[in-house]
Amino acid sequence: MKRILKQIRKNPVYRKAVIVVLFSVFLFICVYIRDNSRKLMTDENGREIIKRSSEAGKEESIELKVKAGEVEESVSITVSGQAFGGEELKKKFEETSENLEKLILGENEDLDNVREDLNLITEIPDTGISVTWELDNYEVMDIRGGLRQENLIEEGTLVKLTALLRYEEEKAACEFYARVFPPRMNSSEKMIQKITLKQEKASACPLTDQVGTYLYEPNVAILKAGAFRSLTQTYPVMKLHLSSHLYTSASLVPDFPGRRFRVESVSGFGKKELKAFLKDMDKANITIRNFPLSVAELRKRLKLKEGGDDYIFATTLSGGQKVLIRGKKC
Repeated sequence: MKRILKQIRKNPVYRKAVIVVLFSVFLFICVYIRDNSRKLMTDENGREIIKRSSEAGKEESIELKVKAGEVEESVSITVSGQAFGGEELKKKFEETSENLEKLILGENEDLDNVREDLNLITEIPDTGISVTWELDNYEVMDIRGGLRQENLIEEGTLVKLTALLRYEEEKAACEFYARVFPPRMNSSEKMIQKITLKQEKASACPLTDQVGTYLYEPNVAILKAGAFRSLTQTYPVMKLHLSSHLYTSASLVPDFPGRRFRVESVSGFGKKELKAFLKDMDKANITIRNFPLSVAELRKRLKLKEGGDDYIFATTLSGGQKVLIRGKKC
């Protein structure tokens, strides 16, 4: 027996194993437990107990010490809050519906004038309520609230947003309407929009078939103005192809007029190359630029769902190579 105890004291693996076993036994037969920060409550039989938070859906982390003989270890336990009851859950769904509009606005002031990406959250903090979204128009907005600037019009587009709330097996739904417009233009963008067709054709346009660290997609104002060459004269970027309307750079250009992405990987369509490119990815936001397939056809081929944090641009480089570019917004 003394030999076993000696091995336990010397070997940290054995010591931790003993601690785990003793702690498990405590949960059922009440091995002595002491809380660092406060004394645990006791039941009518004098046994120490851990009480759930009275706030439904809220989790609480409790630090405890487990002691067996001379061996003592700290253990952290996460205790979930009490579950919502029938009327309480109904009230919580109603409160969530009332507050959800403010939570999804992002940098917009209200849903009547949306010019920046919305933040279509997937859970309500400290409630245990999850949220999934359905849109009636995926042409101007993706499932996470990102605006598809190439399809926005000056008159605005009304989009119906349906939030599906779920708590355990209970569900509820609420609807919002957002009117989506193109982003407001800064002085540089206004200058580019005024460029004449003659000036545009006369502008040099450096091309590259090497995708840099950052990728840029011009906003709808630039696309409508047709100022594709002029962008390379106003900003330190290079164009991937004369007809692709995507730009790249080694360093971030924070004031580029459009969406900015940090490139994570680039792939051709070889079987092994594509498999590595798609590893650990089951959904993505796909954009087509100067590419022979439609978004629906490419999504089917890649077997990817809509949404997520990943963005894939299917395009053609200046040398004619068809590629996929994976990135995240920055």
